[in-house]
Amino acid sequence: MPSGPSLTRPTPGRSPYFWSHQYGIRIQFSGHAELSGRIEIEAGDAEGHSFLAFYYRGDDPVGMLSSAQTRLFAKRRGDVERSQRARRAETHGAPLN
Repeated sequence: MPSGPSLTRPTPGRSPYFWSHQYGIRIQFSGHAELSGRIEIEAGDAEGHSFLAFYYRGDDPVGMLSSAQTRLFAKRRGDVERSQRARRAETHGAPLN
């Protein structure tokens, strides 16, 4: 049975994140899709409903979507976080931490 999405409150320095279970598949997203110019599937296969896709702005990952790739999503989520920190530092002149 499908369950509704779970939205998490953004914490300072973290990208927005949500997840949902739909028909036995866990779907997760982190980042900002509206900032992207292209999407690339980097693991798995969309037709098989198991994939990890990155949303890019130029060469920088600004978002990440996974379907049935929970472990890989957790492992790669830091890529989006580092990109977001670097973008904020460029925009605001803040240190990267």
